[in-house]
Amino acid sequence: MCIQHKKCAQLLIAAIHSLGATLACASTTLPLPPAEITRPLIEAHHPPATPSLPTDSAPVPGGPFSGGSHFDINVGFSLTGLSSTQSLMVQNAYQFSETFYESFITGYHLPGPIIDPLNPGSHISAVDITASVKAIDGVGGIVGQAGPRHVVTYSSTGGDKLTYVTDGIMEFDAADVTNLLVTGTFQKVVLHEMAHVLGFGTLWDPAFFDGSFAIYDQANAPGQYTGSAALAKYQQEFGISATFVPVEYQTGMSGTDHAHWSQVSTPRFAGGAHEILTGFLNRPTYFSDTSLYAFRDLAYTTVDTLRMSAVPLPAGFVLLSGALLALRGLRKRRRTAAAVG
Repeated sequence: MCIQHKKCAQLLIAAIHSLGATLACASTTLPLPPAEITRPLIEAHHPPATPSLPTDSAPVPGGPFSGGSHFDINVGFSLTGLSSTQSLMVQNAYQFSETFYESFITGYHLPGPIIDPLNPGSHISAVDITASVKAIDGVGGIVGQAGPRHVVTYSSTGGDKLTYVTDGIMEFDAADVTNLLVTGTFQKVVLHEMAHVLGFGTLWDPAFFDGSFAIYDQANAPGQYTGSAALAKYQQEFGISATFVPVEYQTGMSGTDHAHWSQVSTPRFAGGAHEILTGFLNRPTYFSDTSLYAFRDLAYTTVDTLRMSAVPLPAGFVLLSGALLALRGLRKRRRTAAAVG
């Protein structure tokens, strides 16, 4: 846990106990990611609209900080319309991405369980993600869209606010899946989209994280990510004295701007264009520790480092992709990069 966030949590707890402040939670249903045909847009997610939170939020049942904080992801998916080979590759990609995030996100910033306000007395046991391959807009254009569907926001009377995802969706265009599998891109796209479901780029808004936990102010400081954990790691990882982590905001593509590390807008992300959470997917890809610490800013607890440079592919995915590649080798060699967001 980030030292600054730990201190903020301690102050928040102290305020609750000594001043009688109420830590409240409220659930919000977010709109489905809008579908926009913008080339070379690969996903159609947007940061969700600012929710209207109820003013009479009830205190968290059983006290605000009780119970465990285990992190888990459940991916439910349909393979309708895919061949047996495609089905295995798609399933491997979903399962690999689930395991990848579970391997470095260890829990929640709140020591207690994430309470489900819609079901008093119960708590959220996992982030449920529904993944599907469906018709979206035909070949090209949008190949996927993803984001959270329901969130639980915890707030204090002092103005601090943090939010957790309870469930989300990932949808991939059936017309593009074959090409994504052939080029070895599908698994990377799933990994990227799952990050958006968990809040990366979709819950940065002050409507979800504010006060001591503020991350990104699109209205007043576009392109400047100031979440304390990722910013400190960015400075350390790349040896620079930056005051913010650069965020994409000048592409003119609503699914890309304000939701990724910058590859086009200036200044650019110091880790280069191959970081998997930039707005465009270049091969090979890697997952930086800056991105890892961005999940600490989203109030998850994480391991200290990934100690890895490349994002691997599951073995079955590599072998099957190689088998299909014999049919599409020229197209793969000609295509060197694909837009991710």
